[in-house]
Amino acid sequence: MKYKTPSKTHSLKQLYSEVGDKVSLTDEQKDFLGELTPAAQVARYVNAAVGLSREMYSKRLLEEYLEKSLPILEAIKTRIMEEHQ
Repeated sequence: MKYKTPSKTHSLKQLYSEVGDKVSLTDEQKDFLGELTPAAQVARYVNAAVGLSREMYSKRLLEEYLEKSLPILEAIKTRIMEEHQ
C-alpha cells in the first residue's frame, strides 16, 4: 500500500480528515480533536506558551483529555494492525 506524507499542520481535525475514510470516529470524537489541538500545541511548544502547561491545565481536565483520547488512539492502533496482517 502506498502512503502519502501528511499535511504540515498541527490541526488534528485536518490530519484526521486525511484518514477519515480509514479510521472511523464518532462526531463527538472528531469535535474533540478540535478541542485538543490547542492543548497539543501548548505541550509541544512550551517556550511559546503563556505559562507552563502544568499550570494551565488542571488534573481534572488532563484526565478528561486522556479519557477521550484513548479510544481515538485505540481506533488508530486497530486500523494499523489490520493493515499489517
